[in-house]
Amino acid sequence: MKKIFVYGSLNMDLVISAPYMPQKGETIKGHSFFTSPGGKGANQAVTCGKLGAPTFMIGAVGNDIYGNELKSNLRNCNVNVDYVASVDGVMTGVAVIILTENDNRIIIDSGANYQVREELLTECLHKHANQGDIFITQLEIPKEHVLTGLKRAKENGLFTIFNPAPISDLDNTFFQYCDLVVLNETEAAYLTGIVIKIN
Repeated sequence: MKKIFVYGSLNMDLVISAPYMPQKGETIKGHSFFTSPGGKGANQAVTCGKLGAPTFMIGAVGNDIYGNELKSNLRNCNVNVDYVASVDGVMTGVAVIILTENDNRIIIDSGANYQVREELLTECLHKHANQGDIFITQLEIPKEHVLTGLKRAKENGLFTIFNPAPISDLDNTFFQYCDLVVLNETEAAYLTGIVIKIN
């Protein structure tokens, strides 16, 4: 079976439900608060691990309770976390999510996701990757790291999958190193200028 290498984000989601969105300066009572491991990269790694693929997560968390919980969750889903750095002096990435019946608001603090270490990526691929293995990345880590990851993966003969989310301006250099780009209608329209209408 092909090995899968995910280079990307790990966040702890902090979720609370509310009867409506609070106005400026307003405090309201919420309910049903919970925390949930998340981050686009970690979610991709968990899916691959649960499907039984040998999966390696490469990223960064803070040296804190959320970081420890995220790494533990990945291990429990059969994901190798030897290349997830625990960084001192910076918090694990979080997403604060407010849910109402018909709406949501999300605030993200990238935290340690912007402390990813390219040397861990290089080491992981050097030790474990074989030609034809699969590399997955997204845009919740710095774009320059994403581009480096795609380049290194292609240099090692990997099949590269790029999910350009959250969407932002990208030059064509990124796509020179992509075998497969996974995107939704909004992202496709942003990158191509072509609006896709689905009836």
